Amino acid sequence: MIANFDIFMRLPDGQPVWIKTVDSLQEAECELAEISAKFPAEYFVFNVGNGRVMAKTQPQVCLHEPL
Repeated sequence: MIANFDIFMRLPDGQPVWIKTVDSLQEAECELAEISAKFPAEYFVFNVGNGRVMAKTQPQVCLHEPL
């Protein structure tokens, strides 16, 4: 059985939004890194096979005042 991994973005109100499905955890982690670098937000990878969250990111917060 091939496990599918769904990538989701979590909205500020806590609701998940599906982004895409990939075939491996390694591919999911690469996608997570690319997506979160371009569009900072909270993302997570859900393993369809076992019903668990396998990886997640937190949005990057800028601590510097704008120039």
